[in-house]
Amino acid sequence: MAQQLSLAKYFSGVNDREKRKADETESKKKYETKRSRGFVESWKEEFQWVEDTDKGMICNYCKEFKDLAGKTKFVNGNISYRIENIRTHDASEKHRNCADAHFAAQRKADNNAQNYQGPMDQAIRKLGEKNKTLISYMFNTAYCVLKQELPFTLYSTMLQLQIKNGSDLIRLQSYQSERACARFAPYISDAIREPIREKIANCKALSIMYDGATDCSVSEVEIVYCRMLDNGYPKDFFVGLEELEHAHADGVFSAIDKAMTDYVSIHWKEKLVGAGSDGASVNLGVNNSVATRLSNGKPYVLNVHCVAHRLELGILNALKSNQNLITVQDMLKKIYKHYHYSPKALRELRNIAESLEEKVLKPTNLKGTRWVPHISKAMKYLVKDYTVLLAHFEHVSQSKATPEVVGRGTFISNKLKDYRLLQFLFFMDDLLEIISDLSLHFQKDGTTCIDFLDTLETAVLNLLQLRQQPGAKLQGFLDSITVQNNKGLYKNTELKYYSPQFDYTTLQSVIDIVVDRISGRLENPNDPTKSILQAAQIFDTKDWPNDRQQLAVYGTQQLQQLSDHFQVFLDNIGCDRNQLLPEWVHVKAHIGNRLINNVNLPKINTLFVQQPDQYKNILMLIEIVLVLPISSSICERGFSALKRIKSDWRSNLTTDTMNHLLLASIEGPSLDEYNSERAVHLWWTGGQRQRRPQFAPGPNMVEVDEDQLLNFLLNV
Repeated sequence: MAQQLSLAKYFSGVNDREKRKADETESKKKYETKRSRGFVESWKEEFQWVEDTDKGMICNYCKEFKDLAGKTKFVNGNISYRIENIRTHDASEKHRNCADAHFAAQRKADNNAQNYQGPMDQAIRKLGEKNKTLISYMFNTAYCVLKQELPFTLYSTMLQLQIKNGSDLIRLQSYQSERACARFAPYISDAIREPIREKIANCKALSIMYDGATDCSVSEVEIVYCRMLDNGYPKDFFVGLEELEHAHADGVFSAIDKAMTDYVSIHWKEKLVGAGSDGASVNLGVNNSVATRLSNGKPYVLNVHCVAHRLELGILNALKSNQNLITVQDMLKKIYKHYHYSPKALRELRNIAESLEEKVLKPTNLKGTRWVPHISKAMKYLVKDYTVLLAHFEHVSQSKATPEVVGRGTFISNKLKDYRLLQFLFFMDDLLEIISDLSLHFQKDGTTCIDFLDTLETAVLNLLQLRQQPGAKLQGFLDSITVQNNKGLYKNTELKYYSPQFDYTTLQSVIDIVVDRISGRLENPNDPTKSILQAAQIFDTKDWPNDRQQLAVYGTQQLQQLSDHFQVFLDNIGCDRNQLLPEWVHVKAHIGNRLINNVNLPKINTLFVQQPDQYKNILMLIEIVLVLPISSSICERGFSALKRIKSDWRSNLTTDTMNHLLLASIEGPSLDEYNSERAVHLWWTGGQRQRRPQFAPGPNMVEVDEDQLLNFLLNV
């Protein structure tokens, strides 16, 4: 009964509440009718775009760009003088587009960007100088995480450390989670990529380098770099990483096209003059490959087989059947295995080194991105630590270890006392030092076809010199041997199979094979790119003749050959090919005058800075030559960064996230040089609604992406 009375009492008051609500609404209407609203001048201090007119409030930005503004009352006049209406319009996407267009027009009209205020200045006014500084601190911290290839989870820890050290970051309690760091990453990478895109947009020619691999998540990916001129010198830039749907030629080409289109330009094919890759058939096959697709309709595009790969293949082909080298490799592998998998063995080695008053390094593995530098490094360690290693393996051979370990110690100690093998070891140390320097030079960033042949010729001459007489390492070994009772001693160790008669003929034959294989790989007459790369040598000022008459006709035929090959491309970029020869004569006169006066010649790259307008046609051809890719080794360095970032613990990172992380790691400036202002601007203006840096979530609230939340609400 009591419950029925309470319900009746509740429903009886419904009409009273509705009546009171209606009275309040009517009262508000009367108040608004009597109240005279007007424009408040202080609003312009926060919103400089608003202006009061006879027709009401208007937005100067939207009025200037009506096509972008769409249907908004702030174009013709908004008579609803409320601060809420102004704030709503300021946060709208169409208003931001009009504002960006307005400032872009001002930037184009005025080269001094400091004479106007952009959206970032409005953000500063809203945030306040203090908050703006704190947001920059967060972006600097996020950039440190990306640049140092650290996991996102360390972001909040680093912020907590700064707060503990007295930072004011405690004032902003939002955007301090690991998810915030992940959301900052796209804006940081976009800020890094913007100047790269601008340089690519202004260049006339570019080349690409690409390579494929399988990451730790067992996904096939293709990495892409591009090369262009930056202040007259070739510069390689990371483009992107794309996951392959198929590993055949169509799949690889589609991945390259997607990366270049998404991150560079949809018109990248119009500027393409060359492509570099390894020798895989899917990349450089004659009939059905990526190279045939890149050259489809563009016969001038040069598809270059990476010279570093070709050098490795030539050396391996030359030495793979040499029994002494096979023995040396087997010995080096056993030495590495012995110390890599046994801390006790490494500890014993260091104790022996300490007793002998010598320093010892842990032997290295033969495996690596490049075989030649790694085996050369392993040999150098063996030669340097010879005494300590021999003493330890002799001890191992007489120990009570397992038969496998004792057998390994006996094998290595016997080989280290073999005079013939030591002789070959020191010879290979001299030989591989030359080849390793050549390989490392081919792997340098920015190596051009102009440098290629000179470096190769220098290496060949060094090999021929080594053929005439023993190198420094081998000669030092021979000189250090002492003879007692017709027995050879090296570092107080008696050598087996010692002979006082040194026969260099066998070792000379090894050099002949190496020179022949290198020349066959790097100077293959059937290589379609060889003639163009050789013709490009005319732009190497070191090879110019001293005689004035010879200089006058130097390079004329090669210039015509290059002009004919790139005829279609030169015409497309507006080059007057009839002016190439006259300008070439002027270039030789400008630079060659110093040659006749016995002055060191500058590189031809200096013309891009000193005389860009006077020689504009010949510089177009020189730009093409300089951006041709000789090596794709930079792709291997990209995969090394990929391996460091995408580890087994972070195998779920998406391709988009990996692109952000790789770009920051590879192309990002140092922490000292990094400026977060542009990234903060992109973040502030990139949201679908206004950012809330001062929003403090409750202790039980879960931080949610603002853009995802807005999309969810719009779809409800």
